Amino acid sequence: MKNHRFIMEKFLSKNNFPPKSHFRTINRNDIVALGDLLYEADLGTVDDEGLPVEDSINEIENTLSGKYGKFLERSSFVAIENSKPIAAVLFTFYEKESMPLLAFTMTHPKYKNKGLCKDLLQVAFTQLEKNNYQKCFLAVNAANLPAVAAYKRVGFEIRESTNFNNIAKDFWNTYLSQLPEGQLHTISVNNPLFVESSFAGNALITDELIQLIIEGKKFAGSSLVQDFKTVGDPLPRVGNFWIALDKNEEPKCILKTVRTEINKFNNITEEITKAEGEGDCTIRYWKQVHQEIYTPFLEQWGIEDLNETEVITEFFEVVFK
Repeated sequence: MKNHRFIMEKFLSKNNFPPKSHFRTINRNDIVALGDLLYEADLGTVDDEGLPVEDSINEIENTLSGKYGKFLERSSFVAIENSKPIAAVLFTFYEKESMPLLAFTMTHPKYKNKGLCKDLLQVAFTQLEKNNYQKCFLAVNAANLPAVAAYKRVGFEIRESTNFNNIAKDFWNTYLSQLPEGQLHTISVNNPLFVESSFAGNALITDELIQLIIEGKKFAGSSLVQDFKTVGDPLPRVGNFWIALDKNEEPKCILKTVRTEINKFNNITEEITKAEGEGDCTIRYWKQVHQEIYTPFLEQWGIEDLNETEVITEFFEVVFK
């Protein structure tokens, strides 16, 4: 499964949502508690990078210290229950965009789907508007479908997608420079067959999969067809090139799709599971792992029966590393 990021933007107008009794603004005394909350909120999701809780605490510290732009304390709110934060939204002012950035939203797993972040955002929007801001924006993992849908419900719209960084571009151009001159007219950095990608899952999984590819043990990968349809991406096709990014979003190898195949989830073949090279390469193992990956998104995709859902498998070869 491949993913990239959406830049989403919202115009602020006619917001008048007063704080609830258990909402308050955020201050530096909340850093550790919010770091713990961010860690718990991301655990087991597509945003889980497999890093320790200390990294989440550092991210909150950096946010409140102005690393991502001036922290907007009056527009950042937390919901409290039993003296502990259970949900929060943090805004900074991003100078390059000249508007507020929604740096973080987070909800403890026990309190998800109760509308807490939605209410916190409405309160924040009201405050931002009072401070004469006309719009705000955010960046979200496009594979985090629940988050994308939630942001749309409060008025955010997708402005652009960003899935191409300068390091990957240099990596791609290095590959191009080694090709025979006659091939360059069909392959370029702007070729629509080119994509930059990372594997869904936490950071440890991502690097393990790339290592399997580099070692020649993995030469196929599978995604739900609905995954591509939801984010508006075309289905993979023979001739596609894509860069595999590690946990730090740095390029490790360039892959070329040499074959695609569509099957229902329940009809995955042993040929596919062996080509994917994960675990013991059995159909049972493949179904168990992929069910864990897909299940959190089934409701968002409107899928009731995973077994009857179409899966597209890409068989690929490493062309550069």
